[in-house]
Amino acid sequence: MAVKNLGHIFCMDIPDLTLYNGGEKIVVFEICDSDWNVVNSFSETYYVESHLPPNDFCKLRNIGQLIKPYLNPIPLEEDWTLLSDDADILYDLSVNVRIKHYDEGSIGGDPYEIYEFTAYYADVKTNRARVNFLPNIGFLSRYDWKERQININQKVLVSFFHRSVNTKFYLGVAYMQNGVARYKEVDLKLPTEERYFMTTLYAFDAETVLHDLQYAFAECSSVTVDDLIYFTVNLNTIDPATGDECLTGCIKYMLDRRYFPQEKHILFYNSFGVWETLVLRGRDERTTQMEATHVWIDDKYRKNTTELVTSHAHNTGFLSDVDHDVVLDLVNSPHVYLYDGEDVGDEITITEFEDTTTFPREEPMNAKITYRLADKQRRFDFRYWHDDVPVFDKTFDESFE
Repeated sequence: MAVKNLGHIFCMDIPDLTLYNGGEKIVVFEICDSDWNVVNSFSETYYVESHLPPNDFCKLRNIGQLIKPYLNPIPLEEDWTLLSDDADILYDLSVNVRIKHYDEGSIGGDPYEIYEFTAYYADVKTNRARVNFLPNIGFLSRYDWKERQININQKVLVSFFHRSVNTKFYLGVAYMQNGVARYKEVDLKLPTEERYFMTTLYAFDAETVLHDLQYAFAECSSVTVDDLIYFTVNLNTIDPATGDECLTGCIKYMLDRRYFPQEKHILFYNSFGVWETLVLRGRDERTTQMEATHVWIDDKYRKNTTELVTSHAHNTGFLSDVDHDVVLDLVNSPHVYLYDGEDVGDEITITEFEDTTTFPREEPMNAKITYRLADKQRRFDFRYWHDDVPVFDKTFDESFE
């Protein structure tokens, strides 16, 4: 029996499969390793009834929902930081799947049909029904080929399928120097290991972009963060036959230096299982409620258990169309974290989401996200004495003149 190869495909783009040949059918799903050997205990058998005369066929629908539990997003390692130097780290966000179709009573023999494909993590359908042609895939992001405004202190995480032999990854940096706007391109390091269709993750902020610029061009040593205007991340595919380059992915980040009295930096998974960030800049309404149980003890009504639940109802602030899609990924993410600088902080759980947009638009687009800490126990941070920290500084006591 010939194998029907569906190629490489995002999980939610897996098509419905039509099973012919009439009668009841047996379908076996197998999760395989890189050599297409069945992984232990990863084989499921389903019995499908088909009574649709005169064609006698049935359809297997929502295969992506069945496969998705076997796919994992990029893990959050212990003590992981948002700007760690992990240019040589590759992540496998895929599984090999084999589907065997047997007629009733023939499961011990040869299957009637066999389908094979490699599925990649995704929460949404895409307009790329197949990803066989890797050069056509840019960044794993909702805003590839778009412009996004980011906070000057925000971390930017970008990911793409790795193929360094035919890929060029570089920054484009626009900045002011001596009153003149300038633009330079900086090549970035790619993983040295050749493993196609693996995912790699890169992190940037204004400071790292400036560092890369100054490292590549000595004449930019006087440029500061305040001189940066915007930067782009770019993917070029190189034709191995001719050496010609074609731009296959580009994201432009405009730096927003406005001050907001309330900011919350959020880390989460986007639709492709890779890390993404967002800064909430609107009003934060904090409420604390007591959840308790009470009992009678020695004829006295006493509190038996106490749990204080603190929730934050945080407005996003103004949302562009691009950031609105990012917010939808945030709400749908299986894990969400707060982060401060380069350090990942507490995990949070989103409990409510309000998002209303009217057309035609008469006011800025905004959403409200309500969340609480995922950890049941509250945390107390002890302060420690340190030689370099003047905890009891007396600069402004009565002896100051």
